[in-house]
Amino acid sequence: MASEDPTAKIMQSVARALSAGRSKEAVHQFVQALSHDTTLKRVDLPPLLAQTLGKSKLDALIQAFAKHPCMVCRRGLLICDDCEGRGYFRDGRICDACLGLGTTNCDFCAGSGWITYKYVPAGLQEMVLLARSKLALAEARALLAAPLPGGGKTGGEANRKTLAQRLLQANRLMGAFDNAVGIARSLAEAGAGSATTFENVESACSSAASRLVRRIRKLLQLLSENAKVQAAQEKSPRQRRLNERRTQTYASLAKSTDFKGTSLFHVYLRELQSSEASPEPSTQPGPRGSESSN
Repeated sequence: MASEDPTAKIMQSVARALSAGRSKEAVHQFVQALSHDTTLKRVDLPPLLAQTLGKSKLDALIQAFAKHPCMVCRRGLLICDDCEGRGYFRDGRICDACLGLGTTNCDFCAGSGWITYKYVPAGLQEMVLLARSKLALAEARALLAAPLPGGGKTGGEANRKTLAQRLLQANRLMGAFDNAVGIARSLAEAGAGSATTFENVESACSSAASRLVRRIRKLLQLLSENAKVQAAQEKSPRQRRLNERRTQTYASLAKSTDFKGTSLFHVYLRELQSSEASPEPSTQPGPRGSESSN
């Protein structure tokens, strides 16, 4: 009796995991299979997967890769090594690296909170890039449409935490866009897909990133105002000095050219980290294969 085709067996296992909603398991099984099955390494994956899994399961696998969390951090953040998570040093100086918040970007995923594109099989990177970009663009549009928190006018620790959460959310999306621009350029240079699609992705992500930078600067201004209010209300000399330093630090960061030396700095988007106006982020960077490859 002939043994079962190993590729078919792998696909069946991945399909079962996807059907059961076990997306992480499906991703791990597929990546592990690629590392052992030389056949899968030599074929054009999208057509093979569309044939063996079906289009709906292929789409589910792409979404599973796009949303797969980073295996090193929690939503793109790690405890800051410089200040040991306090947000300030023992002498009272605010930690610039973590913006005084106690957490910094994960070096592995650039703060996006998602697995790197290097973990994604080469044959699926373009499709995952499109899927993930659309997710990040939609989240950015929602964040930018949301009203700003109360800001420094009311002061208060609760308000400071809300502003900090919004800042971290915006910066996580900056990490996602930075990764997208990086892989889009890399794939375009390698001729691994549609050059026009990669240009569209970079344009959409860069546009959204420009608007996020302006929102980040506004949040930093509000954090500075919040700290100023808290400093004026604080009875403890130590806490008053801490808030005074927060006031100065956030005001200075809001005017920074590219945020270098802080977790707000992103390599591929550094030229965009200015306060110039940009249009609304698009949620349609371009479907796979819609244009001919160069």
